[in-house]
Amino acid sequence: MSRRRRLLRIAVLLPLVATLLLLVARAGRAAQRAEASFRDPLPVVQQDLCAALLPLATSQLRVDSVQSGRIRRLASGVDVLALGESSHGTREFFAFKAEVIRTLVEQAGVRTLAFESPWRGAKTVDRYIAMGEGDLEAALEGLAFWTWRTPEVAELLDWLRAFNAERPLGDRVRFFGIDPQMSAGEVDLGYPLTSRAVAARDSLVRSQARSLRSSWAWLGRIRRDRYMADNLLWVVEHRRDRVPVVVWAHDGHVARTWGYMGYHVASAVGRRYRNIALVAGEGRFTWLAAGTDGRFALTSTELEPAGATSLEGLFSNCSLDGALLLVDSAQVRSAVLHDALGRRLRMRSIGGARLPAGAGQQAYPTRVAGRYDAIWFTRTSTPTEPIAGRGVPSRR
Repeated sequence: MSRRRRLLRIAVLLPLVATLLLLVARAGRAAQRAEASFRDPLPVVQQDLCAALLPLATSQLRVDSVQSGRIRRLASGVDVLALGESSHGTREFFAFKAEVIRTLVEQAGVRTLAFESPWRGAKTVDRYIAMGEGDLEAALEGLAFWTWRTPEVAELLDWLRAFNAERPLGDRVRFFGIDPQMSAGEVDLGYPLTSRAVAARDSLVRSQARSLRSSWAWLGRIRRDRYMADNLLWVVEHRRDRVPVVVWAHDGHVARTWGYMGYHVASAVGRRYRNIALVAGEGRFTWLAAGTDGRFALTSTELEPAGATSLEGLFSNCSLDGALLLVDSAQVRSAVLHDALGRRLRMRSIGGARLPAGAGQQAYPTRVAGRYDAIWFTRTSTPTEPIAGRGVPSRR
């Protein structure tokens, strides 16, 4: 493309982008002004929400038939069950998702997992759990992001390897990475599912990674979620039978919000997409923070107070330490909740890193209804403890 054509394209795009950003900013300010405005008194909203919550404790998922049944029903009749997390550094989220996966593998026949991790690096994980090849450290390196290098994920991978060891190849749990933003090296790591389809996907994911590297930041974010959705839909197409694919990602990615992965996947498979957002009441979490010197290091940070009218605040005022809210059922059951969950409530959404001087915020106005099918709440958040290894930042 000539320099003149590039400049012309920029001249056309800049006013459009500026207008879009202005509209988003205005909508955000309007949502913040209206966030505490329920149609019904707050005590009534609180009472109906507490009545709609289902007890769901991580430690009882596989031993309590009632609680495991709730998870099995969420995975029933869908192509994709997406498990979110409002922060990448809360241990309880990882423990819950690992236990959900074990429950669905044992009791619902789930045989395909997809992580928000690099496509190519995930091949090492698949070889480890499905073929018994390599070691745990290599598998953790294949996940690439420091966020997944935790005891909870490591224990899950070892459990999956042991589970697969006694089964024929066609009945083993397989593992895929759907995120193209990191290529985990351009070396061909090999793959048990050797086929033209996998080779073609390899080539396509490499082109996705190149596209992200050459994109403007805002465009790269949009493209990344589009590519993640494309890769996940490829996995769905090539899964075993009609058993759902279970996805591990951030709440933001799994939401049915325009431009995000969940939106694209839901547009493709309709009601056969189901998602669960994970939220916490109070405590601390791990993330990557930049100091005044610009250097990033892992640190434990306090969750900002949620506020009585936030989603987490409403959950916290109920008596349960672990609870599940089925959004559609709650709205059908209560006209009060139909209104409240259809409004913009502040809800935490924390990424893996923050900029110097604490830039950014932890919570944003979110319309829960329509974006999430279920919310799982834990009263306490404790920081994850990433396992030391190559690429893992130091602690501050």
